[in-house]
Amino acid sequence: MSIDVNIHVFLDADKMESQLDHFSKALSCIAVPVHADREGPVTRFLELKAYNRGTIPSLKKEVNSNDVFTVIDSLKDLAGPTCHYEVSSAFDCLLYDDYHKAIKETVHPLTISYYGPEYGWRGFEFKRYGHIRIDFSNTKVFGIPASLLDDIKGAAQRGGDTTEGLKIIPRIGRNFNVVEDLAKKLIATFDPVHVVVCSNLEVTPFTSHAIYHRDIQDYVRDLQKIARLHEDGGLYFHNVEPDEPAFISARKTSPNYGLLRDKWAAGTEDEFAELLQPMVDTLLTRPEMLKLSNEEIEQILVNMDKDSTVAEKINDSYYVSVANPPWGYLEEPYFKFYEAIYGRDALKEDTELIS
Repeated sequence: MSIDVNIHVFLDADKMESQLDHFSKALSCIAVPVHADREGPVTRFLELKAYNRGTIPSLKKEVNSNDVFTVIDSLKDLAGPTCHYEVSSAFDCLLYDDYHKAIKETVHPLTISYYGPEYGWRGFEFKRYGHIRIDFSNTKVFGIPASLLDDIKGAAQRGGDTTEGLKIIPRIGRNFNVVEDLAKKLIATFDPVHVVVCSNLEVTPFTSHAIYHRDIQDYVRDLQKIARLHEDGGLYFHNVEPDEPAFISARKTSPNYGLLRDKWAAGTEDEFAELLQPMVDTLLTRPEMLKLSNEEIEQILVNMDKDSTVAEKINDSYYVSVANPPWGYLEEPYFKFYEAIYGRDALKEDTELIS
């Protein structure tokens, strides 16, 4: 099964510009992301679709970098909270060629979407995925292929030269720079309330590879949301009723802690959910203690283990990411916040998670 990497951007509800203006700004951030080894930028816009309420596009048109913004400007009759816009594009990446034992330049699909708050069934997409959603296909692009590692190992065992193979690893590893550079560009362009980088549309704190909150206090508030999502279900940033189509069931009954969770993260989905329960119980029974100052939050973030978590200062807050995206999930900051508030003894049997 193919798993995509996604960027979700949540904007101010009370500072909304025209949906078309927002979509144009998002496309201008793309430009299109070019691999670090290439001098660019190279822009590829392939197809534009515009929807009004339904799932059948009201407009479907091939576009390129020269006319995409002109076409968007012409969509005045397809502008409003019930509309959804989508552009198909592509991003540059480097992959390992098994046959030639060398690196090759290629492109993979990239989709940019904008959701009006009333598009779809009771605002399903907007509530789950935010105003702007960008999909990179797929996670295999961002991993070091086993065949490359096997080739390097085989060469070493034969006493051969491993220099070229070892040089390829960091070059492929930089493929994910495209995702993170775009996430930061979107932050600079929109000053959003929240940005989440995840995979497989798993928009929750513990299934994120990176998170930005404009208000640094939201990192502590995430602990409340972690407990609510685990125990009762719902959505990360929107309050929804159980009968709404956007509602997601409680994670404790249907664990949703990352389809990529295996040897790169703390156990399987089921194991993680089980270990998390004592922490959730404490958060639900002692919510009045859930307080840290901005300075305390900042100190925890900047003192993260750089081998697992990286915190980059942006404006008055931080862009917090795992050190090996997308093969890890944000865990360490939340357990450190929890520890600072409730004390290490409160972790009980879930101490394995932060060891």
